Amino acid sequence: MNILLKMKPWFKAARLNFCILTFLAYCAGAFAAMHHYKKLDVTVFFVGYAVVFIIQLLTILINDYVDYEGDKVNNNASPYSGGSQVLVKGNLNFKDFRKSFFWVSLLLILFTVLLFISVAKISVSPFYTGIIIVTGSFFSIGYSAPPFKFNYRGNGEIIGAFIGGSAVMLCGWFFQAGTFQSAVPWVLSIPFFFAVLAMLLVTEIPDHKADETIGKMTLAVRKGPKYSAFAAIFAVLVAATLAYILLNSGHIPGRWRWSFLFLGIHSSILILLLIKLIRQNHFEKRMDKTLNLSLTFTLWFCIIPLFYYILN
Repeated sequence: MNILLKMKPWFKAARLNFCILTFLAYCAGAFAAMHHYKKLDVTVFFVGYAVVFIIQLLTILINDYVDYEGDKVNNNASPYSGGSQVLVKGNLNFKDFRKSFFWVSLLLILFTVLLFISVAKISVSPFYTGIIIVTGSFFSIGYSAPPFKFNYRGNGEIIGAFIGGSAVMLCGWFFQAGTFQSAVPWVLSIPFFFAVLAMLLVTEIPDHKADETIGKMTLAVRKGPKYSAFAAIFAVLVAATLAYILLNSGHIPGRWRWSFLFLGIHSSILILLLIKLIRQNHFEKRMDKTLNLSLTFTLWFCIIPLFYYILN
């Protein structure tokens, strides 16, 4: 019981609600490769996901550590934005976080070596696997960590949508297939990129005042929250349109058209809520319903292809 109590703030710090999205995206890429090449290596699947999860965990922890001053003055913090709040509320301290950076980094090295060994057994290049992991780690950790702090320099949304969205799906594919020559992973990951971009644009709206105080140059800070809301609507429309094109490209059979109906309904509700927010012109508040819808919107781009490839 004592161990569980000690671990509770770490579970909160890990922000596992976002890890669900990462897992589904990774699965979609891996099962797409299985469907295309008629094979799935279980060891590579789990070790590969462990690497992806650890990179995401390290990114989240560093983000909480670096954004502490902004999170401390954020009056709109929620399960979807404003960090985990474990540092702000004193559930964990800076020393705890610095120790976690060491141990999580050590785990990343260990599981990366295990992945190299595992992919080599199925004739996937450890060299190219390493390039993918190093590149992903650089942009993920550099998202908030100095000296790069991409999210503070106006590059956060694009980098975050790729690293937290498309790249995860592409990893699931590559660790199994060892190549990107097929159009399938790109057809799946590009609409997902815009869906994650929409989510990031929405989540930064309630944080814009706090972000401004620490010099985090998100789009909502640079152009204003209304501009960010319009950009989110555009990203939702692009994601939904590309998903419809995917349906008609032959990669997902027409009998799955019903699933895109739910996607269309979901995107419409999300857009209407964003339009309502723009008309009200009141952004200094929590907006949990809209944030929740933006997060669950991204799930469709993983769940639809994942269930198709599993059932077929």
